[in-house]
Amino acid sequence: MQSKYTLLCSVYRYQPFMRTVLNPEAIAQDLLETAPAYLLRFRDQIVEALRSNYGVRSAETTLEILRDLDEESYVVLPAYSILFEMYREYGKELRSEGLRGRALEKYASTAEIKKTLEHFHEGEIPVITDGSQPVSLVVAVGNELRSLLAPESKQGEKLLGFFEEYQTSLVASEGLPFLAFNYSRMVDIIASAGNVGYLSEDEVGELLEHIGGHAERLFSSWNAFWASAIIGKAWQAYGSGAKGKYIIEAKDYTLGIYGLASMQATPFKLFGLWEGSDIEALKALLAPLVDTKAEEELGRKARAQLDERRAYLSKRGITLELEGKALQLAEECFLRPARASGLAYYLKEEGLTRELVFPQDDEGCDYNFWSPLTKWQRKMKIAFEADEVPFMYAKRHIFTNKWIYRVRRKSLFFKELDRIEWREADFSFMPSGAGWISCKLQGEIFADLLFGKERIPDKTTWQIRSMKDEELAEILTEDLTNFRTAFAELVTRFSK
Repeated sequence: MQSKYTLLCSVYRYQPFMRTVLNPEAIAQDLLETAPAYLLRFRDQIVEALRSNYGVRSAETTLEILRDLDEESYVVLPAYSILFEMYREYGKELRSEGLRGRALEKYASTAEIKKTLEHFHEGEIPVITDGSQPVSLVVAVGNELRSLLAPESKQGEKLLGFFEEYQTSLVASEGLPFLAFNYSRMVDIIASAGNVGYLSEDEVGELLEHIGGHAERLFSSWNAFWASAIIGKAWQAYGSGAKGKYIIEAKDYTLGIYGLASMQATPFKLFGLWEGSDIEALKALLAPLVDTKAEEELGRKARAQLDERRAYLSKRGITLELEGKALQLAEECFLRPARASGLAYYLKEEGLTRELVFPQDDEGCDYNFWSPLTKWQRKMKIAFEADEVPFMYAKRHIFTNKWIYRVRRKSLFFKELDRIEWREADFSFMPSGAGWISCKLQGEIFADLLFGKERIPDKTTWQIRSMKDEELAEILTEDLTNFRTAFAELVTRFSK
């Protein structure tokens, strides 16, 4: 499933391969996936990160933590916002008795608090509950503000020191400091909870629209959003010292945003979310917080790698644009549905180039899509049509959106080429006690997909090897059904 709102948590998904050899637009597209391939390969780590960072263990606890984070934007974050405005006028002496009274009289009035709340909540100020009693939100924010300015408040003292250090980003956040960090975390939790099965795809989509829609209405640009998010992340480290194996540090968080803004196909420009954003201004805002020389060197290496990739493909008659289309087609037509139905277990994917080759590839290069493809193109003189896109290779079978090409051994030294129309394709799948599922196209094997005792946990390897094919077929019924469905959908799609 794709959503433009996953870009709000893209800093959590930013990986080193974002700066490597792959087509830049394909990388940017990857950030729109609610379940990217590289995340699903680390499902156990995602489960542990959700538990460790947020206490999320189920659908119920997912919704609980989302509600808790959302409630911060009702009281705590508006109070912080007003406190910053006080600081801009009165400075660090704000907590002294004389200044505190004057500042509260000016900024803690019902009118001023209501104006801030309308900015946060688009004119709709919700009523909250304190224990069993409904409380005016204006009153609750005013109480929080007075608490922060109390002489004994260590939190208030920390905040004023924090404001001094991060004034530029605070101003750039358009009066919504910290809020985007909550949105960023909430979107990451929603997508991650969907990845590990706590939420259904429909629930993920609905929640992303709810949270993402709020963010899109409240912020005017990526500059304001990321300024607010950086403030929130920096305060998490500054105010609470939050650390952990799965907690990204504030410096790395900022570097991730800078890296995304520096990508050749900047995702922030591609997908209709805050289109008018000045990405160069965003980079300038981030520049004091990063080692720009080191980042530029990373960018230079990425451009050099991309040039090498372009040259490699060009020698084989392939362009980066075709590669991008192939990756998108493979993702949309096979990888995404395969993951959704639990078939990712059987597939081999390479994170750095996002290539997919079925196991038991006869060329002996499991992680290389273009090499065997272009070899057969040269040997068999395959000429793709203008709008034909190859997107999958498996044991002398080239799958495109127009035809399936099969290289057949005619004799010891000669080969011939079959061109199969999708509407004529007949796929079948049969498990074997040898530990694989044989995939056949019109009766001939095109892949052997390995399974082991982790797929049949109540059987030993020896027991599996001793079982009849019919017994295995019954145990693996769900997988076999999912394979038939996946390929039937391919046939339906490309037969039109």
